[in-house]
Amino acid sequence: MNLGRKKKYKNAEPVKMYTCKWCGESKREDKFFKCCINRDVLICSDCIKKKYEEICAKREKVLAIIICCHYLDIAFYKYIYDSLGDKQGIGYYVRQLNLAQNDPDNFEKGLLHNNIVGYSETDKRIDNAKKNLDKIIENIIEVRNDI
Repeated sequence: MNLGRKKKYKNAEPVKMYTCKWCGESKREDKFFKCCINRDVLICSDCIKKKYEEICAKREKVLAIIICCHYLDIAFYKYIYDSLGDKQGIGYYVRQLNLAQNDPDNFEKGLLHNNIVGYSETDKRIDNAKKNLDKIIENIIEVRNDI
């Protein structure tokens, strides 16, 4: 009969602990975003959420997300931001970023690839068309050399 006691397992792995570089507290692994641990950016989710709320109190949500992405060294993708609901913030953004179809770029690469400053959809379509043409030209050269 189980009286609400938890079973102890002899072979259970110990819980990993990390120290947040902002608050200085040692916390369990589940108190950090996985992408942050992988990048060795040890800011706990409580601290980044506080920073997000602090910025949102002064400025618009998009700026708060971009700044938090910088602190966490993760990419800012406008399409993920656009998918956020009114009450969804940095935690939801990071969860969406961690999905398999999203490339886990760091902040710098995300800005360079997406160029969110002054980069329109037309610019993006032109860049994609150029890439496609480059591939076609490469294929033509390859076939020409085979003939």
